[in-house]
Amino acid sequence: MAVSIIRDDIRSQVYNCSEYPTMASTQDGQSLVPESLNRFLHGVIKSKSATNKTTSRRCISIAHSIISSCRPRSFISPILSSVAVYIHQRYGSRELIDMLSNMGFCDDYKEVERLQASILSTDVPTYNLNGFSQFVFDNADFNTATISGHNTFHAMGGISCVTPAGNPDRITLQRSTTDLPKAEVVGKFEKIPIKTYKKPTQIGLSSVTVDTLKDAGTVPSQQLAFSLDYLWMLNFSIKTCPAWNGFMQTAVTGTNYEKTRIEILPFINLDPSNPSTIYTALSFAKRQCELHGIKTCIVTFDQPLYIKAAEIVAASTDLPDVVVRLGGFHLLMSYLGSVGYIMGGSGLDSLWETVYAAGTVIHMMTGHAYSRAVRAHILTSAALFSLLLTNNGVLDDESLKEKLKSLHEQLLSGDCATDRILDDGTVQTFMTTMADIIDEQKQQSRTGKLWINYLEQVSILKMFLYAERTGDWKLHLQCIRRMIPYFHAAGHLAYAKSARLYLQQMETLESKMSDTEFLHFSKGGYFTVRREDRLWSGNFTDQTIEQNLMRMFKSSGGMTHGRGIAESTITKWIHAMPHFIPVCEAIEQFANIHTTSSEQHKDLRESSQVQDHKDLVTFLQWLNAHSPFQYHNQTSIVAVSTGLVADASVNCDRAREIGEAAATSIDGKVFSDVKVKRTDRVKTISGTINTVTIRGKSVVVNPILLFNRITCAIKSSSDGKLFII
Repeated sequence: MAVSIIRDDIRSQVYNCSEYPTMASTQDGQSLVPESLNRFLHGVIKSKSATNKTTSRRCISIAHSIISSCRPRSFISPILSSVAVYIHQRYGSRELIDMLSNMGFCDDYKEVERLQASILSTDVPTYNLNGFSQFVFDNADFNTATISGHNTFHAMGGISCVTPAGNPDRITLQRSTTDLPKAEVVGKFEKIPIKTYKKPTQIGLSSVTVDTLKDAGTVPSQQLAFSLDYLWMLNFSIKTCPAWNGFMQTAVTGTNYEKTRIEILPFINLDPSNPSTIYTALSFAKRQCELHGIKTCIVTFDQPLYIKAAEIVAASTDLPDVVVRLGGFHLLMSYLGSVGYIMGGSGLDSLWETVYAAGTVIHMMTGHAYSRAVRAHILTSAALFSLLLTNNGVLDDESLKEKLKSLHEQLLSGDCATDRILDDGTVQTFMTTMADIIDEQKQQSRTGKLWINYLEQVSILKMFLYAERTGDWKLHLQCIRRMIPYFHAAGHLAYAKSARLYLQQMETLESKMSDTEFLHFSKGGYFTVRREDRLWSGNFTDQTIEQNLMRMFKSSGGMTHGRGIAESTITKWIHAMPHFIPVCEAIEQFANIHTTSSEQHKDLRESSQVQDHKDLVTFLQWLNAHSPFQYHNQTSIVAVSTGLVADASVNCDRAREIGEAAATSIDGKVFSDVKVKRTDRVKTISGTINTVTIRGKSVVVNPILLFNRITCAIKSSSDGKLFII
């Protein structure tokens, strides 16, 4: 009798099968379940350990499976369809979808294809650019496994960063009872129109002159950032506390910021390095800005594409309001490689090998192992700072130490406003003391000066991250200005030239943008990308496309893991994504499963704090045994890891001065004629060649390679040669 009543209630329900329901519109599927079935399942499913929400969730899910089995052609379940979409989007497994479908736990694969066809058959684009938008384009390359090795996949991928995020309205998808042919589906959807670029007779950058690289002075927020950094290094070396990023996220707070929404754009199926591809991307971005009432179109590329895009914009008459930005993430990686080159052979690599694997250190020194390199540089700067404190007796003043520790704890607990730091007399005294100590160590020896310069180079790294995380436009430009000499000194010529052009154009950005747009872009921090609801969450635009498009493209469930990279497959995947991602998030929320990263910064976890402090102690022990501040020689530099005296031609301790001279040498020239010389880069300890005498014979060797492998005693003769004893 109960079965008959429930079955009749299910069959008497009126369901709309002409469109796809969502979890939100059906109250997480609750409104689709008949009252009799709902009461029956709640009577069957009872558990003392389960909460009311858990029991309700299970009852609704089972009810949808029962209704779908009872009415397979006249019921669309938002839960079952969401599960199928989730598996398709995250794992790309047709077999798993069909297996669960045959057991009644999700829709079948044909329903997923029908949903994709509904998305592609609409006339409305899947991307919603209603807001302040800036565009990012990057290479989407994949070495396809073909028989001949030819016809590999090379395309241009793009995203739009829309600020503020808001709640964009997604269209209601109509459900078709018949599948559309693949060719018709793909051909019906809007694509980015390809535009052929005609190379002009005159180079566009020939009209741009290199301005003098001037120091703009101290940015207002720079002093606050330095104070917080010094306060963190002091307390981090004394006790276990959050690492730099975690401390800054807790200490730096504010309310003047907006979250950003990421919209995935269609691929441009051409070689990314082709000028027509870049011109097509720029024209598409400009057209979208015009449609949404945005005066200035901002487009970001990494360096190889940036210099070509800058040339196209400078030479084209139809792109007057397009501004090309240089990707900060890849620029920072190049800067890390510049610092690693300048410190080559100094002992920095040996210091890192006490914590990191030797093979990893090689990539860290070049800046390619980005996360590890940033962490190692920050820990090394804290260890050097602690060594200076100890050697100069700063920590002997217990009163000063306790006051600074108390201030540090107040910042972490939220009892002290960040702005109070600048007015605190104890902090000002501490900053003045450390500035005097640093100046003294520079004068003491060339070895000490090299490591103090390294401390300043890492400080630029921290300030650049600070500017991006907090959305500080002036500090962002100031850091790039200070990076440029080191690009010259390390021989990173492409970035030395591109960063100079980028800095010069960004300093005149205010004249190209409307007052409102520039106010949002600079003071409002719209130039950075915030995905979290906090001030310290800004991200580089070119890093955002790597995380939100390229990683999904190449990870599990992406295009490179079994889907294929035919044009129709890519079109379906890329255009279904804006609709599928909200569906995946809704089913995760319904199931109480969170696959996204924790809101807590990883540096705030107790395990991370313990590991960071342990590695800091290891660095400190090594530096105490190989202190760069124990030397008093102004004529030569010593590799602290081996004690080897470098060749007289080594000048890496003057990297900034040499880089500034190289940067000054191109002042007043036009960018098309600028020739940056590799001979302007500094000579490092690892690059010097010395002659040593072994058993009476003079042998030319690289001393770093030799003494890293042989433990021996050495002495210097009057003519400067080294004798191995």
